[in-house]
Amino acid sequence: MAVGDPRSRRSSGGPSRTGAAAKSPRDEKPAKPPTRRSRRRDSRTSPVATRDSELTTAQILDAAIELIESEGESGVRVHQLARKAGRTMGAVYHHFESREGVIEAARALQFRGRIEKDVAAIDDMSERCREPQDFVEGLVGILRASLSPERLDFRWTRVDVVGCARARPRLAGILGAEQHRIAALTTEVFRKAQARGLLRADVDVESLALLAQQATFAFVLSDIDPGSGVDADRYARFLGDLIRGLAADGAAPARKRRG
Repeated sequence: MAVGDPRSRRSSGGPSRTGAAAKSPRDEKPAKPPTRRSRRRDSRTSPVATRDSELTTAQILDAAIELIESEGESGVRVHQLARKAGRTMGAVYHHFESREGVIEAARALQFRGRIEKDVAAIDDMSERCREPQDFVEGLVGILRASLSPERLDFRWTRVDVVGCARARPRLAGILGAEQHRIAALTTEVFRKAQARGLLRADVDVESLALLAQQATFAFVLSDIDPGSGVDADRYARFLGDLIRGLAADGAAPARKRRG
């Protein structure tokens, strides 16, 4: 092959078919050092920054709930909120798009309250149960605790939050999403109990999850009318009789089994 033959370029390091010349190490540009803006962006995604952001959000929401409970929503002013949370007004607007956004998030937190802890308690209890009767008594015990005088403020707060959402579609949507999540968690707990033979196979676990949540919510009517004669113990016994009918065979009332 002649030296001047173009075909010799393919074997002598000449241009490739794409026409791109091979780059030598000297042609490569060194990486640019991070700019101040990129360092700030990276710091915002670091674990420390994430924890600080979560702490700030929690402090703002705690302060908002205190103001709502003491002065109502009209008492939630951004400058007062920032001072109570120990943060700046800029921090409030950084974590929430508006004053209304803070109030909506606080209302959602009030609505959630202790529900997740109750669901977790039911889950832990059901994992320890070996017999349907144990599951029924454990569930009734958790529901009975939710009817205690110590939980009175929480019951009334949930009713208040739902009432606030009546004419506020955005808040209603936020609460609806929160309720959907809570219902899904509760349903999954009962579905696992059903798979372990603690509930009858034909039980509608989604409806049971709703019933368990309604038990506490509905007791507000007895809170309003203490003279109704339906106290927490009587109501809990009724719930126990109702739930025993949904449990698997062998979940007879404890009073009969002792006899």
